[in-house]
Amino acid sequence: MWRLLLTDEYQDTNAAQEKLISLILNDQRNITCVGDEDQSVYAWRGADINNILSFEKRYQGATVIKLEQNYRSTGAILNAANKLIGCNDQRLGKNLYTVSESGATLTHQRYGNTQAEAHAIAARFAADRSSLGVASCAVGSSRTAARTAAACGASSGSISVSSARACPMPTCPSSSARTSRGW
Repeated sequence: MWRLLLTDEYQDTNAAQEKLISLILNDQRNITCVGDEDQSVYAWRGADINNILSFEKRYQGATVIKLEQNYRSTGAILNAANKLIGCNDQRLGKNLYTVSESGATLTHQRYGNTQAEAHAIAARFAADRSSLGVASCAVGSSRTAARTAAACGASSGSISVSSARACPMPTCPSSSARTSRGW
């Protein structure tokens, strides 16, 4: 048995992992779990969101510390995030905030397919790149990266983009559009 136990990404633990945690936990129950119920993404592989949702009940007397202040995102992004995660029906609740600037207004775009999305993003990057005097840019990666690079007239790898799906802001999607974690 170990004196202390730390479990990271606790929101994505499954039944077998939860059982393993209980088996190796010592009598003092010195356990620290780090997780965010609004970032549970592995239900498809058996992750059980109830592990984090019922943590305080199973480990009575545990101290819960909510890390709500964000140091990387602008206020506009966090306001949108709060609206989105507020749609999740299984959550403990939190209010993300920052002391940073409010940031640019968010926009919502829909595209007919990934190729149209790639062309639009490439055009936006090309415009932004030229106005800033930047030679190349990289933002994440996706299956549309090669198409995006081609649309910019750049060699593959000069530009890559993430292919995030459009979300219906500021309202929640219909329940038929949601997964077990809300999106």
